[in-house]
Amino acid sequence: MSSKDFGERVLQARLRLSVLMHRKLSQSDVAEMVGVAQPTFGRWETGAKEPQDLATWERLAAVLRVNVEWLAFGRGAMEIEEPTTDVRAGVADLTDAELDAAEDAARREAEKRRKRRKRRGA
Repeated sequence: MSSKDFGERVLQARLRLSVLMHRKLSQSDVAEMVGVAQPTFGRWETGAKEPQDLATWERLAAVLRVNVEWLAFGRGAMEIEEPTTDVRAGVADLTDAELDAAEDAARREAEKRRKRRKRRGA
């Protein structure tokens, strides 16, 4: 697994969570929910770093409402079957159109990042 791929999954999950919660969630918002500093979350989202312990991986996946295996390795289904934290309380199910919109936004953002990295020669 490349860290860049991990970062793209974190971004995709944050954008999807924004749709789920019906409000734009910044890196700072999600970092606070996970219990880490914004710069730490930002490094995860860019793929520069990854969580260092299992408890943090599990917390991150729970907050983002994704399977930890998908988040860490890109394997299996993205979505979790049952809520694991109170974060899900009161959130309506997504329609197919909302899921498609979140996925499209994640793809567009990932493409922008790839183009920026390419221009920088990374």
